Amino acid sequence: MSAFFKNMFILSCLILSAVTTCSYADTLKKINLAAMEWPPFYGEKLPENGFIAALTREALHRSGYELEIEFMPWKRALNGTQLGLYDGVLGLYYSEDRVTTLAFTKSIYQSEQVFVKKAQSNTNLTQPERGSEHRVAVQFGTLQAHDAQQQGFEIYATYSNSTSLKLLLKERVQFALLAREHLLYMQHEQNAQNIAKKAFAIVSPPFRTYKIYNAFSRKHSQSDQLVDAFNRGFLTMKQDGSYDAILARFGFMASPEPEHK
Repeated sequence: MSAFFKNMFILSCLILSAVTTCSYADTLKKINLAAMEWPPFYGEKLPENGFIAALTREALHRSGYELEIEFMPWKRALNGTQLGLYDGVLGLYYSEDRVTTLAFTKSIYQSEQVFVKKAQSNTNLTQPERGSEHRVAVQFGTLQAHDAQQQGFEIYATYSNSTSLKLLLKERVQFALLAREHLLYMQHEQNAQNIAKKAFAIVSPPFRTYKIYNAFSRKHSQSDQLVDAFNRGFLTMKQDGSYDAILARFGFMASPEPEHK
């Protein structure tokens, strides 16, 4: 083969490859998920938006969807999705009340909610007591806030976990309730707020372990199909080892085998 025809052949292959790649990208359907800032699980400034986002992105991509994430406060993310303003919510807890407006995927990880106290305090409290005046700061509109209140704890609703810790530091509340992983992230992250570097102690036992899911708005005409699409892609990730590989890339280990609900 002459040099001319060889070069033309290579050029043709490159053009064909580029066209095929673009064509495949154009066929991906875009899915818009709402999310709050919840590092290390997910966040706008985290690498790949965090490991929950990375797992979700890969699972959807395998089923022909392209993930887009819009970050906002938690209540807006949840309420907006329930109203159909967004296709779904990234990384949330399951509850029976939410099933009427949201279609849940298989669980993809889990999170441990813990009570936190100020290490150096004027009180000798070791853990919150149900039915007492011990106030527990917890983010407003979250499932853990609802569950703690249902169990008889005195809840002080806050806008964010950072606000809960600030109130705890000032001893305006006796405890805060948040995800263990989130607290540890804030304590060790170089760019975290200084408050996260103060001395807080995690109370034992943990309040509750919640499984983490994705969920799609039932206002979406294809919510059940989206759940099936995610679950199919997620299953192949579990089977070929990419689920564990993505977690390892972010420095996490697989949680105990998650089952739906």
